[in-house]
Formats: sequence, structure tokens, C-alpha cells
Amino acid sequence: MTNSLQNSFAGYSKVFAYYPRGERTGGPEALHQLISGLRKLGQEAYLVPLPGTEDKPRVAEYELYDAPESSRIDDLPRAAVVVPEVAYTMLSGVHNARKFCWWLSIDNSPIFRRERLRLEMKEYGLGTRLQLIENDLRKHASSIQRTLSGKRRLLRDVEHLVQSQYAWSYLYSRMDIVASMVSDFTPLNIICDNPALTSARGLTVVFNPKKSAELTRRVAVAYPRASFRPLVNMSRCEVMNALESSAVYLDLGSHPGKDRMPREAALVGCVSIVARRGSAAFSADVPLPWQNKVNLQTGDAVSNAISVLDKVFAFPDEFQRGQRGYVAAIKSEEQTFLDELAAVFLEDRLGSDTRCGMLREAAPPNGE
Repeated sequence: MTNSLQNSFAGYSKVFAYYPRGERTGGPEALHQLISGLRKLGQEAYLVPLPGTEDKPRVAEYELYDAPESSRIDDLPRAAVVVPEVAYTMLSGVHNARKFCWWLSIDNSPIFRRERLRLEMKEYGLGTRLQLIENDLRKHASSIQRTLSGKRRLLRDVEHLVQSQYAWSYLYSRMDIVASMVSDFTPLNIICDNPALTSARGLTVVFNPKKSAELTRRVAVAYPRASFRPLVNMSRCEVMNALESSAVYLDLGSHPGKDRMPREAALVGCVSIVARRGSAAFSADVPLPWQNKVNLQTGDAVSNAISVLDKVFAFPDEFQRGQRGYVAAIKSEEQTFLDELAAVFLEDRLGSDTRCGMLREAAPPNGE
């Protein structure tokens, strides 16, 4: 390949990304980052509210991103349209523009939600036999409906982006789809210059009750020596204050994508403890030390979680120092994200299974 051929792609006239207007979670913020990052690279790009969300107020916390809106897409050959995986069927109405499905999660997607829920219920004892049967029936019905409606075929007619190595591997193994890595990044305006030592924060554990609430409840009941505090009904500022003052952030959830809160916790000196599943099972996605990850695949899940907590509280400052590599990786995320956007949207280099910051292809010599 010559350099002239490698650089023949001229980019897009415009890039549009559908998003749920007014929703404040990791996915919508990543979509803001996508548009803001593309504009920083010189690519004209806009958010488009998903149908039914147009009248909701925009999230004030996302005003730091350069992410203007358009009321509609331009369905033209040189344009591109991106949708999150939860709304991939929106692409069936796009006929001329380049179509991208961005997998910000696996477990929350309509394609895999039921099979991942079955694993949650069966392997971790969080569902009755009747609930398992009901889930299997719904999974089968949904699969038939997707096939008959053409929704399954639609996935073969679009380009795929993934936010995590977990998603890349899952799509490849389950559907033979070779996706392109486009991750996200953690804003660094939350960093504490001198976070309090973990040993000064007491036996305190914070958790997100939306992440495996029942399993976390069992751990809290079985571990009365520590104080467990749910991060619920809080503003972003209140959540960060809770993380700054707590020793441990515990996330035993399914990690459907590369979750934001374990990263935020580490940035403010809170020890992140995660379940070794979903994206957290991949060191490329969650490069925490091995001892920070709870094994839920063998033995008793509650006992395994308590064993990790015991070690943290026995050596709190050592665990905090052990996260330095993780924090360093988080601080490099934004540049990596921009490199990934440039590769996909400016250079048309698709199908990368690794982050551009980890492996950047060298340009071949002239004439090769």
C-alpha cells in the first residue's frame, strides 16, 4: 500500500450521532465526547435527539463538551450516522449515509440482554427457576422477532464500533463481527491533587445500587464491620465527595461496558474493587491489579468479596498505591480516544481490536 492510497479517504461531510437527550449516564456522555472529539479534530459533527427525547432539557453537566445539536440527519452519501447499540434499529431508516452502531455496552443491548441476564440469575443465584424459564421464553421470542423483522440482518449492513475490548471479543465470538475500537475518556477535572490516604477513611464502602444490588446487599449483611453507603439520589458533586471520603468503591455488577465510576473512584484515591466479569475481566479495559478483582466464577461470591475487603482494610495504603498504573492509564484516555476517532472517521481504518494509544500502525514505506 502506498502512502497516497492510505490517505485517499477524504473524511465525511458531516457526522451525526443519535443520543437520548436529557439522560445523565455514561452512554450519553460518551456520545457527547464523540461529537466534541470529532469537532476538535476538524470534523463537522452534531448530536441528534432520539425520537421522544427532543423536548427534554439538555444535561447541564455536559456543557463542557463542544457538542451542538441538529434536529435531523443529512442522509447523504458522504455523511455518517452513529447510533448507540440500544437504538441500533434507527439505522434501518438511513439509506445513503455511512451507518455505524456504537456498542457502549453488551449486557444492556437488546441483542444480548436476555442471555446475559440468564447468566446473572443462574450462576450467581439471583433468580428463581420460574424466572429463568420466563427469561428463556422472552429471549427466544425476541430472537424470532428480530429475524422476521429484518433487525438481525441490519447488523450485517452497518459498521460496528466498540467502547471496550469485552464488546469487541463478544461480537467477534458470538456474531463473527470485526468491530473498531472507539472507547471514551474520564474527564480529569475531578482529580484530587493530594487525596487522603485510604487508612484515614475508615472502614467505609460505597457502591452504586444499580450494579448488582442483591449481591452487594448480601455482602453488606455478612460484613457488619464496615459501613456501606449507597450512591443514590446524589448530584455528581455529591457522588464525588462520597468517593473522596470513602476507602472502597465496590462494584460487583456485570460491567456491560467500560464503566465510569471505578475510574472516577481511583482518580480521587478511593480503592476500586470490581467483579472479575464483563469488561472488568479484561485488563485492557480495567487495568486494575489482580487483587482488586473479585472472583465470582468459583467458590462463594459473598465470601470471595469479603476476602478482598479484608485485604484492603488490612493494607489500605498499599492498595491505594497499587492503583497508580490504573490512574496513569485513565489520564491518557482522552488522547487515545482522539487517536481512535481519527483512525475511524478521518482515515477510514476500520477493524482495529486494540486502542490506538497502545498500538499505532507505522506508515509503510513508499512503494510497498
